[in-house]
Amino acid sequence: MDWAPTSEFGEQNMLVCELTDKAVAMIADIKMALKV
Repeated sequence: MDWAPTSEFGEQNMLVCELTDKAVAMIADIKMALKV
């Protein structure tokens, strides 16, 4: 499986970044909730 730098890959990469940001925010919320 070789990754070609296509626009499709760019879209996929943006989606992954978006999901990662949401996951990080969720983890931060959970950590805050556990501290309380």
